[in-house]
Amino acid sequence: MVDARDGLLKGTRNTYNFVLKALDVTQNWGVLQDSRHGEKFKKNFKHTIKRCLSSLDDIEKSNENIVHLKRVTDIDFSKLVSLDELKVAATNIDLVHRLEEILMQWYTQIEQVGYIKVSY
Repeated sequence: MVDARDGLLKGTRNTYNFVLKALDVTQNWGVLQDSRHGEKFKKNFKHTIKRCLSSLDDIEKSNENIVHLKRVTDIDFSKLVSLDELKVAATNIDLVHRLEEILMQWYTQIEQVGYIKVSY
């Protein structure tokens, strides 16, 4: 069972780490113990788990670069969907100024991400 209380990614990584440690201390591998290719199968299985762990680490690093744009709570964007709704909103100068502020904040956030990626 995966404990995902701290997120599915961390829970999955913890589970794989637990399985890998359990495999390292396991002495009895059942029929693989006597199999001609048993050692090879065990080694490949452990290698696969390690690759999965590495992939999870890569995903976590990628997630660190994700930027969540500042959430807007004072405007109901669901009321700005149709062309008619947008035309009415465009006549409200205060709303237009607020939307410009939001777009500039988002632009600044996106621009900073671009600088971060370029600086690698």
